[in-house]
Amino acid sequence: MRLTAVLLVPLVLLVAAAACGGGGTAVSSPPVPALPTPPPVAFPDAAATAARDGKGGRVMRLHLYGPQPPGVWRAAVLGGDGVLTYLRMDATTGAVANRQAADPEDASRAQYLVAADEIGVTGAEKAATEAVPGAWIASAGLEEGGRGVVWKVEMVDQAKTIRKVEVSAATAATRIVP
Repeated sequence: MRLTAVLLVPLVLLVAAAACGGGGTAVSSPPVPALPTPPPVAFPDAAATAARDGKGGRVMRLHLYGPQPPGVWRAAVLGGDGVLTYLRMDATTGAVANRQAADPEDASRAQYLVAADEIGVTGAEKAATEAVPGAWIASAGLEEGGRGVVWKVEMVDQAKTIRKVEVSAATAATRIVP
């Protein structure tokens, strides 16, 4: 038994290294079978619904979860009243299924990020779709990183490969993330 484990461990590591592209070589993500096509309620519609349902606030994050169909859009929206609300929306019908207020610390952080965001979720969507033509957005979130406040966007291209794009929240400049 011990000898089998000793022989299998290097084999498993060798197979894992080969699957990762052999180590230091950058490779694109494999096709995503769970996200073959955009959901019936696509990103722009989900973002508009989230903003409306979140008291006319600013969408901070919007991610598609779950196998399709049906899939669920999860959003974080900072309302004009300063309350951060988490929403769940059906990706087939667009119906909001759940609302939950975030704790005040999360709202404080969200206010900081929104103050630095000049383009909003629609500007991030426009910039990302111009950077990766033909791809659809599965996720976007406003975050602070090494390049300041950015929208981190994950898209699925026509080859069903996940593409990552960072969009500057100040200028809408894009950077494809390897």
